Amino acid sequence: MLSVHILPLLFLTISFVVLADTNTSIQEKESYIDKKHNFASKQVVHLSENIDTKLNRFLQSFDDNSSSLEDKHQNSEIWQHEQSIDTFYQNKKFSDETDETYISVRLGSYFQSKEPSQYNARVNAQIPLVRSQKKINLFIKNVNQETMNSLTQKENQNTQSSSIIGINYFVPLVSYIKSKYSIATQGLNPLAEASYYLELHAGKWNIEPVQSFKYSRNDKFEEESNIYFDNPIAELSLFRIALHRKTKENIKGMDYALSFQYYYSPQKNTGLGISQSFLGNTDYQYVTEQKMQTYGGINNYVTSLSWRENIWKDWFYYQISPGVSFHKQYDYNPNYILIFLVDIYFGSLLKT
Repeated sequence: MLSVHILPLLFLTISFVVLADTNTSIQEKESYIDKKHNFASKQVVHLSENIDTKLNRFLQSFDDNSSSLEDKHQNSEIWQHEQSIDTFYQNKKFSDETDETYISVRLGSYFQSKEPSQYNARVNAQIPLVRSQKKINLFIKNVNQETMNSLTQKENQNTQSSSIIGINYFVPLVSYIKSKYSIATQGLNPLAEASYYLELHAGKWNIEPVQSFKYSRNDKFEEESNIYFDNPIAELSLFRIALHRKTKENIKGMDYALSFQYYYSPQKNTGLGISQSFLGNTDYQYVTEQKMQTYGGINNYVTSLSWRENIWKDWFYYQISPGVSFHKQYDYNPNYILIFLVDIYFGSLLKT
């Protein structure tokens, strides 16, 4: 079943590459597309500026006390290197921590040998609030955005898309701890979240513990811990060890994971990623012979490869991520996975 979808997918990819190298015979079409994209981008920025002007009336009493933290980051080459990698891949770490301005549309296709194929589209954004920059911004994100470039969040690939709209407030808790507070709504489900980030250095390693707490009317209380160990082993590469744990009030057990990730950028605006992940739960439940069983060890092993490239225009990216998982649900038999993503940016574009 998987092979049936691969041929049109590869054809689409090849078409993008050919389009990137097309000569002046299609310059008129490109010019038309550029005009439409520029018009949409200007409308986005214009709308955000109007919102910013109105909100600024309520923010004039806020003092910007984040300069010391920003200066520290500016002086950290390791921090800048890993931020460039996360920005390029638009991964979970980036979306959770960034205070940058960005607006993107992502089209995704998910093919699995043991699951139905899925297709979705999502919008992620942080609206520029120039007069209150680095303090407050409006955001839109998708509830299943962990699948942006990862094969490890299997359960999220079967989750229906749902947008969260809210406000982020960035402020250092103390001089060395960065924090973010969010108030948002997911449809009719209000939620509040607080996240805290600490940056430590040990030789060439940058260590960043992240702790978040969230409460919503539907899902009640949940908390999540992540620790990232980053080492830029070469100028164009980054090695990362990621530890994860998470609990939810209305779900038994604790999720945990260990992931080894390597990122390499052979040239500007291209990236190769390799990942090996181990996922488990202290109270994982599965069905065997019509009986519910409980398992407390690692229940999923995932190996993935990703290739991401900026082609054709500086606002157009594509990513291909093949991989294989060995899940206890399928008696650890291989589940072959292929994810294809297209990212289109509007407004203020991120520079990597």
